[in-house]
Amino acid sequence: MPIQGKDNFNYNFIHNKGLGKLYFDFSEKEIFKLLGKPSKIEVDIDIPRIEETKRFFYYNEGIMISISMYDGNPELIKIFPQKILLNGVNLFDLRKKKFLTFIKDFHISNKIEFFFEESNLYEEIQIFYFNIGLTVWFLDEKVSDICIEMPDL
Repeated sequence: MPIQGKDNFNYNFIHNKGLGKLYFDFSEKEIFKLLGKPSKIEVDIDIPRIEETKRFFYYNEGIMISISMYDGNPELIKIFPQKILLNGVNLFDLRKKKFLTFIKDFHISNKIEFFFEESNLYEEIQIFYFNIGLTVWFLDEKVSDICIEMPDL
C-alpha cells in the first residue's frame, strides 16, 4: 500500500524524534496507520531472552523498520531509509569526506557534543554517531546504508 498522501510522510531526519512523521516511539499499529501494510514482514524470536525483532519492509517507499521487543514491549526502533534528508540535503548524495564535515557541522550548529566511533566491516566502514542516533556505512567512499534510531541521551 502506498504512503497515505504526500503530506503524511517525508524523509526529513529529526534527531531525537524520527524520520518525517515516523517517530522512534511508534507502536506497530501507529506505523501501519502512517505507512499502511508493509510489503513484507520478518520476525525473529529469541525464546531464552524473551526477545522478538520484527522487520517491516516498505519497498515502494524505500524503508525498512526494525522493532526490537522485550517481553512484548517495544524497546528499540531502527529505521533504514534509502533516502534521508538532513537540513534539506540527501545524505546518500554525499561522498565520505563531505558527509563527515556535514555531520560535524550539524553537531556544532545544534550544540550537540560531537562523538563518533568508526569500525571496519570487510570492505565497508561503519561510523556510529551516538548523540544523534545515526549510523552510516561507506563502501568505496560512497554511503551504502544508513540507520537512524533514538540517540543515546
